[in-house]
Amino acid sequence: MGSNATGSGTAFCLRLLPESVEALRESGGTSLTELSGERVQAAMNEYAVTLPWNADFFGALERMVERWVRYFFDHPVERALTAASTLENGWSD
Repeated sequence: MGSNATGSGTAFCLRLLPESVEALRESGGTSLTELSGERVQAAMNEYAVTLPWNADFFGALERMVERWVRYFFDHPVERALTAASTLENGWSD
């Protein structure tokens, strides 16, 4: 996919979440991708600390992956930004 598809994905995200533009202005140069990544990281970290990593590592890992998938299902803006930034960085080859 070319840069056209990536640009369209970013425009789609901006239409879905107009407050992202305001957050970008207030961040002093942080990109929309970074803002989205911070939201994903915060949500995942909040859940990760509740899991029994020492007692059942693979069970905790499975629940973490399930939460990760559910997060992106429930948050289409973060999903679209992640896809757009991945395609922009050449991972589609």
